[in-house]
Amino acid sequence: MAVRCRRRRIVGRDIVCSLLDNGAEVNMQGGRFGSVLQAASSRGREDIVRLLLDNGAEVNLQGRGYGSALQVASSRGYKNIVRILLEKGGDMYIQDALQAAASKGHDKVVALLEAHCNTIGEQTAVDHT
Repeated sequence: MAVRCRRRRIVGRDIVCSLLDNGAEVNMQGGRFGSVLQAASSRGREDIVRLLLDNGAEVNLQGRGYGSALQVASSRGYKNIVRILLEKGGDMYIQDALQAAASKGHDKVVALLEAHCNTIGEQTAVDHT
């Protein structure tokens, strides 16, 4: 189910809440972006991204041409959304996100993603000692 209103824009928080309250499948695939989480991430809608993740949206779900929510948020330079997705474990496709952010010149997002990669590397090294 693609949650949209008439002009192909992501709908407001109240409508998303209503849909979720009435049993809408938060991870259903379809539409231009592939999932509601990817659509919200592509539009910079932090409030809806948080709402979806809090209601069980799969953070690493792959969509159509936009890849993951992390990749589309990175390519659009939405640093706060990138941070939210990383905090929720959305780093399965981090290399794609790094490439997307770098190709669009989003240096702050690149720095955030690289710092996360370094943290993962440090945690892995500690786990193996």
